[in-house]
Amino acid sequence: MKRQRAIDLLCAQVDSKVITTQIKVSLATVYNIRRPWRAVDPISRKPGTGGHKKKR
Repeated sequence: MKRQRAIDLLCAQVDSKVITTQIKVSLATVYNIRRPWRAVDPISRKPGTGGHKKKR
């Protein structure tokens, strides 16, 4: 929810510091959202490790 709101504000050319106060996330979070968004790749959540069902 916050991620999509940040993307919408970034599309509207809102300053990163303003986004942090409106959504209540850190500036680093906004930069982490913005980096892949500018790279034209679709933004999706990072996959987990998937190693929790390993046989040992």
